[in-house]
Amino acid sequence: MTVISEYKSNQVKRCFIVTEKFTNFSDKASEEKKNKMLQHKKLRNRYEEDCASHAHLEEMILREQVEGGMVATDALLWLRRALHFLSQFFECIIMDSESERATQDLVPMMQQAYSETLEPYHGWLGTQLMAAAQSLPVLQVMSRFAPNRSDLFYTLALDHSHRDEQVLRDLRQYHQRMAACVLQLTQFYADHRLEDGL
Repeated sequence: MTVISEYKSNQVKRCFIVTEKFTNFSDKASEEKKNKMLQHKKLRNRYEEDCASHAHLEEMILREQVEGGMVATDALLWLRRALHFLSQFFECIIMDSESERATQDLVPMMQQAYSETLEPYHGWLGTQLMAAAQSLPVLQVMSRFAPNRSDLFYTLALDHSHRDEQVLRDLRQYHQRMAACVLQLTQFYADHRLEDGL
């Protein structure tokens, strides 16, 4: 079980910190940031309705299901999907960093992470927008959103230069924990058939 007090102060809060750092790269990304923060707020509001009964994240969702609600269930679902995207993106960066020729261009990694995580949920319109973005010269849409490797590592190093190895080490550890959180939530939703009909 995920204890809400831990949820509020640890794992997901850390995910938001990294997400906030990542989304500071452009105005386009701020919409994604607002979406994630909105999902977080919906979950926190649901928790604060009855802190004692909502001591565990999973119990809060199951109780909401019994009561016929969907706000927290849907918010956590989309938050999980967004974290899955970010986790896959970080995994692509880690794998690329381990190759002999690590690239500065993170757009292909972002596209791969998107196609593996969010694309199935964005329907026809989202797929068409991504296809249109891919046909633009130099993938203008994705390029405006994605930082290059140096900028991302500099930001993740809290605005310090020459800390790539430290950032990569921390990114590996962070990715493992985020992936475990995503896996736990995915299994929970599958076990309780919470995505059926969504």
